Amino acid sequence: MTVGHKLNEASSRPTKARSIKPCLILAVLFALCSLVGTETASTATPPIHTAGGNPVVPPESSAASPSPAAVRGPSDVDPDAAAAMASQMGIAIAEARARLERQQTLGDLGTRIERSLAGRSGGTYLDADGSLVVTTLDTASNAVVTRSGARPQLVDDSSARLDAIMEQLDQHASDGSAGGVQGWYVDVPTHAVVVTVSQGAFDSSTAAMTKLATSFGDSVRIEYLPADEAPQPAAEYLVGGIEFLQADGANVCSVGFNTVDAFNRNVVLTAGHCVRTNGTVSRKGYIIGAVRTANFPTDDFGTFWNSYPSFWLPSVSVWKYDGTYATVAGQWDNPPVGATVCKSGRTTGYTCGRITALNQTVNYPEGTLYGLVRHNACVEGGDSGGTNISAGYYALGVTSGASTPSSGPYKGKCLSKSGSANVSWYQPIGEALSRNGLRLLR
Repeated sequence: MTVGHKLNEASSRPTKARSIKPCLILAVLFALCSLVGTETASTATPPIHTAGGNPVVPPESSAASPSPAAVRGPSDVDPDAAAAMASQMGIAIAEARARLERQQTLGDLGTRIERSLAGRSGGTYLDADGSLVVTTLDTASNAVVTRSGARPQLVDDSSARLDAIMEQLDQHASDGSAGGVQGWYVDVPTHAVVVTVSQGAFDSSTAAMTKLATSFGDSVRIEYLPADEAPQPAAEYLVGGIEFLQADGANVCSVGFNTVDAFNRNVVLTAGHCVRTNGTVSRKGYIIGAVRTANFPTDDFGTFWNSYPSFWLPSVSVWKYDGTYATVAGQWDNPPVGATVCKSGRTTGYTCGRITALNQTVNYPEGTLYGLVRHNACVEGGDSGGTNISAGYYALGVTSGASTPSSGPYKGKCLSKSGSANVSWYQPIGEALSRNGLRLLR
């Protein structure tokens, strides 16, 4: 079976070590046992975590995504989009479809017209009737717009002026706090920068932001909205045991624990063979962050940054795959043989067993690993990197691998499915945290 790449790390470990006794069952790594990114039934997204909409994070690889024209012809229209437009605009589906078919062409035309006006425009938009409107600063530009097949609208400020206002508001917010200001944007049809503020927000940060906004006169419009309608990210909690992918989409693994470094930056702990140095990891097509460290073989722990914590909300929880969560209470560095261990992973879900050995040396095809903990909970391909906790919900480690049949009807399955006792391993939490300069999220 093909397994992961080697990371040639120097080690202070002894070069000669006692190996486990060979058997007919192959000890394998589990990122590479799962070569597709499709979630199984056991990996259904935890139901409380998605608020709808697309996250404001970059796609994993926009260059790899085909353009709309490469996927469908220019006259093809998503029937759901047509139905939605018909419902929203109160028009027939046929009319909605016709408008949608024209949108890209009109959008491109608007861009060309605005460029031809060389700064004498405040932007373009599609009106409620589906027609193209190009804003202008003078009557001469109006004539250009009309001749080009669009409808002109005379305005006071150029796009450059409105963009400059946006930049000043952005800079103010980055230097301090926007307080109760919910957001700001250029509203092209009404030709103004709109600043939305929560009703009843009277703190100094809000006051400073609104004072700056009003300094631009009629170019800015302030709108007050209910505080309970303030923007919330279309967020998903990043919890132990859920699936993530390497950037190339080939290897599927599981989240271990959310941690922080000495500067309180969010770092995710997983198995070392699940990540590649200089790579990135993603979930549902969106990047979580770049790989921070990758230790494998010798050890089996790796980390990656949670670069978008306002979307991938870091949590101390572990998904139990039954609609409930376990809350990590702390870490347990020295559990005894016989202690209960429960692991969470994207393939086999939440399974429990008992620790059967400590400080085991295991020979994987890539090389020898030292100091692993052996247990008999079910582990299969894709579970690698996932959370291992005690019965009291203390962090024990991250899943490394297991013995699974290399052929036959139970190929790749944990041994209990073929009537034998499971043999699995996790990388202990203590070394993984200390070597990476991390602590568990509290």
